Amino acid sequence: MIILENAAGKIKEFNNYPDWSHESYYRVLTAREVRRSFVNENGNIMDNHLYLIDRALRSYFMMNRGNRMGRTEEFVNKLGNSLRDNETRNILANLRDVSITAPLQNYKSDAKMLYESLSNREQGLSADGTYFCVGATKVMHCLFPELFVMLDQNVGKAVGYRPAQYNNFGFYWNVMDICRKELEEWQEIHNNTDSLLQLDTPPTTLPRIFDKCASIMGIWLKSVQSNRERKSVKWSGTEKGQKVPLVEPSQPNILSKEGDAMIEGTVTSQGKYADGKDICELYISADSSDSLPHEYGKRKPIDIRIGDFIYEAGVHVTQNGVVWLSSVLFKKGPRREKASLVDALAKINAKKGDKIRIKSNKDGSYSLEKYNIT
Repeated sequence: MIILENAAGKIKEFNNYPDWSHESYYRVLTAREVRRSFVNENGNIMDNHLYLIDRALRSYFMMNRGNRMGRTEEFVNKLGNSLRDNETRNILANLRDVSITAPLQNYKSDAKMLYESLSNREQGLSADGTYFCVGATKVMHCLFPELFVMLDQNVGKAVGYRPAQYNNFGFYWNVMDICRKELEEWQEIHNNTDSLLQLDTPPTTLPRIFDKCASIMGIWLKSVQSNRERKSVKWSGTEKGQKVPLVEPSQPNILSKEGDAMIEGTVTSQGKYADGKDICELYISADSSDSLPHEYGKRKPIDIRIGDFIYEAGVHVTQNGVVWLSSVLFKKGPRREKASLVDALAKINAKKGDKIRIKSNKDGSYSLEKYNIT
């Protein structure tokens, strides 16, 4: 689980992001009332809902840069005509009660036809005759907020796409699969997805939470890439006194020597599991974080002994350089069994707020112990 890792922090950062307005999008969600979508049983959509989608795209999703959407009446008429096609109405009716947790493969062909009808150049929604691929995913999400994710440059960055890669249905559907798999892992860890919805301010949906987390992750990654590009240029004097740039690749921080590091950290909590236990993570002190392998945007696995068991743990680092171990472990053995950090720490009587030490071993593994401050 990468996108939804530390979901609470990512959601909070997204909701507080200064350049984004949420009001028009919230109107889309609240206008559904208790329904999953804007679509009725016959596949029809009310005109006032089309205007809500138009406003959401213009004000919140900034899709009208370069007047790509044209005038409101023009866009709403195009969208309405596209959705009133008999074949499209049948698709809409099929999708009206479907959520992201449903068997997605059953609905892939319908989703593809809807995506292509909204994004193509000939009968699509763009006023300038260009493809409307990103906009199509946002329209689909507004129509079915419980089902479809949105794909733009930030989300694309988070899942490892280059800009040109997210402008077709195949790549879009891959993101749908990523969202579904991350939600399944959340369900497995927390026994429900309601705990994820509770991290956000209502109204919200599971695909929207995925979008928020992926968007923030994409922004972080772009910022890190930009910083690395600047830092990778070093200047060297030549024989003539001139300076020329020497470009060196950025390297992640790694343990410089085996068996000589004592790493300190604190047990923190990111919320509660369904059984009331803390969702524990380990935050590593800045003074010793360089002794753990870490690279921004990637999970770095390490073998760590806690009590009588050896686990595989994931090391992560935030945009600000804070290194932490995630709440999910895997017990080493013939079968790779999932375990929780809170249960492993309980075996050594460690809990939220406790200080811990991690020792690096000569074989490249680590050992964790609780220690008391005197």
